[in-house]
Amino acid sequence: MDREQYENAKRRLEEVTRRLRNEQMSAVERDRLEREGAQLAKAVMSPWIPFGWGYRIVMILIAAIGFWGLMEERYSFVLIWLVLLIFSPRIVGEIVSVLTGFKKDDRR
Repeated sequence: MDREQYENAKRRLEEVTRRLRNEQMSAVERDRLEREGAQLAKAVMSPWIPFGWGYRIVMILIAAIGFWGLMEERYSFVLIWLVLLIFSPRIVGEIVSVLTGFKKDDRR
């Protein structure tokens, strides 16, 4: 997925979410939008590395601190690599799906 596809999926997900919250609709239409929203959420949460350069720079700095700790034999600094997990949309998406109890089924 490239940045343009990601941005399109993110915009469409925001639109679907807004419609589900604010508009009255039939059960069939609501079900269709919920399925589309679930598919879009998976697409938005699929990249391993975020697209924003600010987040990428922070990730590089965190990785550098961990490497410095490894080279200086200060292994407690290597634990900072665990912070990198919160910057990955895919890992955050998986954790949220586990915590919220979403099932991975083919219908959605």
